[in-house]
Amino acid sequence: MKPSMAKFTPVERTAHEDSLKYCRDLKNSLDTSFEEGKTEGVEIGLEIGLEKGQQIGLEKGQQIGLEIGKREKAIEIAQKCLSKGMDIAEAADLSGLGVEEIAAISQILKTNSS
Repeated sequence: MKPSMAKFTPVERTAHEDSLKYCRDLKNSLDTSFEEGKTEGVEIGLEIGLEKGQQIGLEKGQQIGLEIGKREKAIEIAQKCLSKGMDIAEAADLSGLGVEEIAAISQILKTNSS
């Protein structure tokens, strides 16, 4: 027992011990609440992060899909142009593809038609 508590009356000692117990209980409650709040915050953060990641992935996938679709359409236009007898420069101009790509498509078409 601390020397200062030695002068306490039994009632004062009990009140002091009750006060200490209350402070410890309050600290434990706050610590527990803090840890629970932190855990909940992490869970919410992960959920939000996952949703945002999925949204970004979806948008990126859509963008890639559109780019692939545009490229496929350009190739289709080039094939039609070449099959109608247009020269490589005209097919490149109408499709938006490069002359080298049109020349490669022309070679493939010639090989497949043989």
